[in-house]
Amino acid sequence: MPRKSSRGISVSDALKSSTSILHFFSKKPDPEAIEKIADEATIIEEIVKSKETPLFQDHNSPECSIAESEFYQDPELLSQRDISAPSCPICSYPFSRLSDSEALIHVNQCLDHLEPVKSQSPEFLPPINIPSAFTKIMLNRFEDKQWQFTTERSRADRSKRSYLRSCPFYKIMPHMRIAVDAFKFGKIPDIDGYFLSHFHSDHYGGLSSSWTHGKIYCSDITANLVLQQLRVAEAFVVRLPMDKTIWIEQIGVTCIGANHCPGSVLFLFEKQVQGRWVRYLHCGDFRANPLQVLHPAIKGKWFDTIYLDTTYLSSKHAFPAQDDVISATSQICLSLSKEIVDDDDPVEIARREAGIGKFVSQKTASRNGRGRLLVIVGTYSIGKERIVMGIARAMRSKIFAPLYKRRICACLEDPELLNLITDNPIEASVHITTLREIRAETSLEYLEQFKPHFSRIVAFRPTGWTFTSSKRRAENPSVETIIEKWKTPYGIGDLKPQRGSSATVTVYGVPYSEHSSFRELTCFCCSLEWGRIVPTVNVHSARSRDSMKAWCNLWKKHQGYHVYDGQRQW
Repeated sequence: MPRKSSRGISVSDALKSSTSILHFFSKKPDPEAIEKIADEATIIEEIVKSKETPLFQDHNSPECSIAESEFYQDPELLSQRDISAPSCPICSYPFSRLSDSEALIHVNQCLDHLEPVKSQSPEFLPPINIPSAFTKIMLNRFEDKQWQFTTERSRADRSKRSYLRSCPFYKIMPHMRIAVDAFKFGKIPDIDGYFLSHFHSDHYGGLSSSWTHGKIYCSDITANLVLQQLRVAEAFVVRLPMDKTIWIEQIGVTCIGANHCPGSVLFLFEKQVQGRWVRYLHCGDFRANPLQVLHPAIKGKWFDTIYLDTTYLSSKHAFPAQDDVISATSQICLSLSKEIVDDDDPVEIARREAGIGKFVSQKTASRNGRGRLLVIVGTYSIGKERIVMGIARAMRSKIFAPLYKRRICACLEDPELLNLITDNPIEASVHITTLREIRAETSLEYLEQFKPHFSRIVAFRPTGWTFTSSKRRAENPSVETIIEKWKTPYGIGDLKPQRGSSATVTVYGVPYSEHSSFRELTCFCCSLEWGRIVPTVNVHSARSRDSMKAWCNLWKKHQGYHVYDGQRQW
C-alpha cells in the first residue's frame, strides 16, 4: 500500500500534484523534468518503504535521523554549510547528502510539517541559488504559505496590543538579522538591527522615548526627526550617510534617495555568502525615477529580492509626473493672483466652463482690483514640501507654517526652505496647512481669519488618489504600451475646481504624489535585474496579491529596459 504523508496523500499523488504545479507556474514547462518526476514515482515509493524512519520530518523530533538532528542543533555545522549549494526552500537543509528523489520527499515532508512556532514570524530563507524548476515550484508554494501564515496570524492578532503582534516576513531580511520599518512589533526575536526608511507614522509606529530594543539605523534627516519629535534616546540612533556603503556586521548598507519625503531612502543590503553576493533592495516608500536605477550602487547589479512599495501597483493609477503637476499649479496661482481679471486667461476659461464665476465682478475688479490672493496647500507632518516651494518660487512669496511645522522644517537641512519659511501669516501669500483642512467650507473659515489682508483663497489638495484619467485605457496592456504610451501629460487645463468652489474660494485636487505611479513602477522594475519582488503595501488580500504578482511576473520577462545616463524622467 502506498505510503501516506501526514496529510494522508501518497507520494505518488504528491508527485502528480507537483507535476500540475509545474504546468501552472511555467508557461513553457520542461517536458524532460515532468517526465522525470512522473517516472520516479514508483522508485520513490520503494525508497520510502525501505526507510526505517521517515525522511527528515520534524527537525526536533526523536524520530529525526541523528545526522540531521546534529545539523540543526550544532551552530558550527550550520555556519559551515555550503549555502550556494542546492538546499530546501523551507528549512535550508543542504541537498548535497541526498539523491534527487530523497530531496523531493524532504521538501514535501517539510511542507507537511510547516508549523513555525519558535518565533513571532518564521524567517523566509529562500535558497541562494535556484537549481531546478522543481525548487522554483516549491519556492512559490512556500511563499504562498508564508502569505497565508502572515494573513492568518494578522487576523488572530487584531485584539492584541501592537508590540505583541507577529512581525510579517516581508519586513525581515533573509540571511540577515535585520528588520525594516517594523518598530510596532517591539522586540523581534533574532533581530539585531532596526532600519527606518523615513519619518512617516505608518513606518516609525512603535518608536518612542522608551525604545530599548536595538539600534535604529536611518538617514541624517530622519535621525533629526526621531530625536526631536519622538525623543528616542540618542544612544539608540545610528546615522547613515547617503550614497555611501558602510559595513555593519559583514552586511553592506547603502542609502539611496527615495524621492518620497525629506530623509526618505531606499536601503540596499549586501552580504557575501560562500563567495556569492546576496542583495536585497528595500524601497520603503518611494517615487521611482531613472536616477535611482543609474545610481552606482544599483546600476548593473543583480538583486535577489526587491521589497517594493506597491501603493499604486494597479493600471488605473497612471498619474502624471511631479514636475508637470508643480508647473501647472504654479501657473494657475500666477494667473489667479492677477489684480485685474483677464477673460482670455486659460484659468478663467476653465472656471467659466466649470460654471464658477469670477472671484469678484468685472465692475468691482476694474474699480478696486480683485484683492490679494491667499494660497493654502495641504501637507502631511513631513512631505509635499516640493510643491509648496514650487508655488512660492513662482509667486515670489514667503511660506507661512504653524509652529509644529516650522520645528519639523528646521530638521530637514534644506537652506532654501528655511529661507522661505516665516512665522508671519500676513507676510506670506502661501500657507501650509493639514490635508484634512482642504475643503471648501474649512478654506473659507481659514480665509476669514486673515481678512482684509486677503480677499480670495485657492486651496490645493495634493495626492495621487485625486487622479482620474480622461482616457480609456486597456485593462491588460503590454509592457511596451505602458512604457511608451502611458505617460500622462498635465497642464493648467487639467485643473478642475472641486465641488463647493465659489467666487471667493476655489479648491483643487491635484494628482501630486510622492509614491510611484503604475507606469513608473513598470519602468523601474523592468530597468533592473532581479529574482523576485515582494510587495509591501496592499498585501492583506489574496486577490490583491495575485493581481500584483501577475504584473511582477510580466515585468520579469521584460528585464533590461534601457535607461540613459543623465535621464531624469521616464
